[in-house]
This record gives sequence, structure tokens and C-alpha cells, in this order.
Amino acid sequence: MFIHYDILNLFTVDYHDTYINLFADFDLGYSQDDYLGSDVKNGMFYVYNGKAIDDNGQPGSYGEHLPALGLKVIGRPFLPEDGTDNPAGSCDNSINGLNFGDNIVDNERLGMTNSFLNFFNDGMEPFVAPDYYKIYEKYWVG
Repeated sequence: MFIHYDILNLFTVDYHDTYINLFADFDLGYSQDDYLGSDVKNGMFYVYNGKAIDDNGQPGSYGEHLPALGLKVIGRPFLPEDGTDNPAGSCDNSINGLNFGDNIVDNERLGMTNSFLNFFNDGMEPFVAPDYYKIYEKYWVG
């Protein structure tokens, strides 16, 4: 599945310190034995089953036919313009960002940032926009 988002500011106000996040609640069959991982180099995260057999065959479990699921954000935000072609290979945004060291000025894009967060459902399932921000505050800032 491919999803394309364009975020346009149609107002006369410029926004700063804006948070944009993608929330994915992967429940892969029986969710209590799932594991999350990240592939920083490729800018993606994934979920897989922690057992050779997903639970004991209850409805909603996969049994012996284990799937895996990954999510990759392809076109991430641009870095702020600095008038240079930032070099590749450092332990900075170039570690998994795009377009570093390609001889084109100011086309570098962010890689995975603090937006990758392992969320443990502890009765705080989000339903409205402020709930998602509360998760960020609790697990990342907090």
C-alpha cells in the first residue's frame, strides 16, 4: 500500500515548531508476542512475531503462518536551508537521510528522527489529536 500526503499551509501565518507524526498500531495476530524493530539505515520500522507459532490458534492469530510488516516513509521533510551541500557519512542527519553529498545545495532530507517510538498500550489508546501528543510527551519527552 502506498499513501501520499501533501501538507500545505494555506493560511497567511507561518508555523514553527510544528509536529507531524505517523501513528501505526501494529497488532500482528496475537499482539502480546509481537516485537518492534527499526532499520535506521533504510529509514523504516517493522513488526514481527516473537514466537515460531503465533499464540495457540485462537481467532485473530496466525498460527504457523507468520507474517511481518514494515513501514517506510519515503519523502521525509527537508532540512533547513544552509546554503551548502551537506556531506554524507557523518553521525548526524546524513546517517539515514537523503541527498547528502550529491553536489546539490539544500536538497537534504531528514531520516528517522525521534518520531520512532515504541508505544506500550497501557490504557492510553489514542482517539483524538491531543491523545497522540500525550503519548509523545509521556514516552519521548517525559
